[in-house]
Order: sequence, then structure tokens, then C-alpha cells
Amino acid sequence: MKERRVLYSDQLRSLCIAKSWYTHGDCAEYSKMLEMCGDGMKDITTNDIVAIAMNIMRHSRDDERELESYCYEIAEITHTFFESEYKLKEVHKDIIFDICMNINNCANCYNEETRQTDCYFLQCVETYDLSENSFCIEPYGEKTNKILCSLADRYGYKYEFMMDGKEIALIKFERQ
Repeated sequence: MKERRVLYSDQLRSLCIAKSWYTHGDCAEYSKMLEMCGDGMKDITTNDIVAIAMNIMRHSRDDERELESYCYEIAEITHTFFESEYKLKEVHKDIIFDICMNINNCANCYNEETRQTDCYFLQCVETYDLSENSFCIEPYGEKTNKILCSLADRYGYKYEFMMDGKEIALIKFERQ
């Protein structure tokens, strides 16, 4: 499972009005602060909440309110979703199927008892940092990595080698 927290600008705006916050900022500053929430399209982190709260504090006249109090109020209006990684993998199923066929060749899925291949490719290919737009897999040898890069091109993904020093740690596939 993956946890995702979002914040909508209209709810942040309503909170500011209800609490009489942001009374000492101009319209451009206020709009910029509201854009920080991503309007439901961005994963809101604790750091994002703190940044929004600090921005609100700078533009409000409540010297007694602590940063934590602003953060708490903002966090209260966020929405948390739990998404199955399986569902996220479904978004990338076509390229993941080809990766499975080219990398595993279903060798990991052969059932000795039934003498058949019981492959479900979404379970065969281990992914990391899975999102709707991208995923990562562990690298292979040079020849296999070239095959993976050609698969990325074929399915409209760009690829990037995520380095750990001089070693390739992961290969990231991102929709273009």
C-alpha cells in the first residue's frame, strides 16, 4: 500500500478566511501560497505543510500562535488516500509485461506440478518508487539494460539510470 496526502486550494483558502489568516499579504503572494498545495495533484509532505504554514505566519498578525498550531490546522484539512501498489502497476502493465517476457522469460513462474507456466507479470517484476507516472527496477547487465531502454522508447517512456556513486542503482521509467 502507498499513502498519498493531498490538499485542495479552495479548502486552504476557506481555512485562511475562517481563521483570519493571511491578512497582510497581497493578492499575488496569496495566490502563490495557494499554489503551494498543488490543488490535489501533488503529494503533500510534512515539509510542504511546514512551508505553507510559515508562509501564512509571515503574512498574518497572530504573534501568539506557534508554527505547530498552523501546521496542525493545515494537516487537518488534507485528505489521505491509500492506493494499492497493484493498481499503480496496472497503469504500467503493457511495459511491465514486456519487461517480464524479456528479463524473466517466465523462468521464475514455471510450476513443476502442473508443468505449466503460472505467470502473472505484475508480480514477477519487482518495482520501486511506483507512481502513476513512473517506476524503477533494478538494473541488469549491459546487454539487458539496452533491451530495457529500447522497451522504454517503444512504450513512450523515458529512462534514467539512477546512480549510486559509479554504480547503476536503479533504472527509472517515466511516461513522457
